[in-house]
Amino acid sequence: RLKKEYELKHNFKYDFVIQSRFDLVWTTDINFEDFDKDKFYIPRTHKNNQPWGWPNKWCNNEIGDLFFFSNSENMDKFTKLYDNINSYLKDGCPTFNGISNHMLIKWHLTELGLLPDNTELAFSDLTDFQLCRSFLK
Repeated sequence: RLKKEYELKHNFKYDFVIQSRFDLVWTTDINFEDFDKDKFYIPRTHKNNQPWGWPNKWCNNEIGDLFFFSNSENMDKFTKLYDNINSYLKDGCPTFNGISNHMLIKWHLTELGLLPDNTELAFSDLTDFQLCRSFLK
């Protein structure tokens, strides 16, 4: 809401908006010029040294929640996920132990028409984008 109000007040739109987990430490700058602002970017994730989540074979009905970025309009739409949780679950969004943010993310991007054609994996190696908890261990 604050971003949108600021854009309206100053009559502009951000080229890119990033949403990130609070426990993620960015140790490398992101060169946004390398990305298409019409695409929606999700993290390339691995579990047990295997590619995990959409579009991979293992758990492809899920998307990692480390970060997301896209143009301002796409991110405005994406932030409405919470408002749609109940209807998504009623409409058949897969669940795991009651609810899964990973499955809801994939369902939401599909409902927005961003997945599969307008969603891409960002970064070939996430070792530069480590979670704080990995530093604390």
